[in-house]
Amino acid sequence: MSLNSSRKQQPDVDECAEELHGCHPEEETCRNTDGAYECDIACEEGFQFSLVLRACVDQDECVDAPCEPGWECRNTVGSYLCHELPRAFCPAGYKPSNGSASGCEG
Repeated sequence: MSLNSSRKQQPDVDECAEELHGCHPEEETCRNTDGAYECDIACEEGFQFSLVLRACVDQDECVDAPCEPGWECRNTVGSYLCHELPRAFCPAGYKPSNGSASGCEG
């Protein structure tokens, strides 16, 4: 089937935003596609849906650097933990610079 070049292309309707989909909100999330939509498995917090695996996989929350300076993020299954980094030993009158393990500032 060929398109008539004089015909204007219709804009995609976002069935998800317009709530024109048949996804079950308790079990699925709607993902808009060009000219249609798909219902993906709704994942628990800390997990995201993989289009390749068609399953929920662990989300690496550490990518977003959620920990304070001087703390290290460690991803766990479904979550993350912040661990305090060791601090530098500084002489009297000095303090560790920006939570650094090796530098001191006056």
